[in-house]
Amino acid sequence: MDHPPLPPVTLDTFGECELDVIDDRVAHILRMRSGMMGERARQKEIGEELGISRERVRQLEGEGLALIRKLREEQRHQLRRPRYSRWVARGYVWNRLKRT
Repeated sequence: MDHPPLPPVTLDTFGECELDVIDDRVAHILRMRSGMMGERARQKEIGEELGISRERVRQLEGEGLALIRKLREEQRHQLRRPRYSRWVARGYVWNRLKRT
């Protein structure tokens, strides 16, 4: 049974609970860019704060949004997967999660 496609992940469509499971630096960038920490910050401002280039901030922002999209897809598929299944797809998404 195919599901309709998930809506796109943008700076306005993710929540704090999704940021809790990804890398701290990427989560911080997404919080600042989305305005969760006050006013929306520009990539240049975030880059100056973190000591990285504006381009690197853009790359990490895109990586974070892609990771949230993949996490949502994985959650959707886990809802369809039977509990007794021994097969668990981990791959890229799980390798990029915050280490505890």
